[in-house]
Amino acid sequence: MPKYVRDTDKNRIEISFERAPERPVCDNLKKNGFRWNKVDKYWYAKETPKRLELVIQLCSDKSVLKDKRVGSKVDLVAKRSVAKVTMNKRCCYSSTMEGFLSELRDN
Repeated sequence: MPKYVRDTDKNRIEISFERAPERPVCDNLKKNGFRWNKVDKYWYAKETPKRLELVIQLCSDKSVLKDKRVGSKVDLVAKRSVAKVTMNKRCCYSSTMEGFLSELRDN
């Protein structure tokens, strides 16, 4: 099954196939402005609504849609948020060291 990636840094779509696609599929990609990257083995083109629609049709709804740049930043933010929440649970506002330690032991 083909998979695609939306590369927002380069404003393009990349589509890859497990096996070589049939000739009509290649012709359709070429007709819509896609080019073959022979080194990395995928088809690519500048992202437009028409091209995105074509790629979604080829990949069906089950394809995983990724955004190379944003996905990694979102994951990083999520990890930081979890760490911050964990850290905040250990903080307590006590006027004495004894109160702080007892609060720490209770959690």
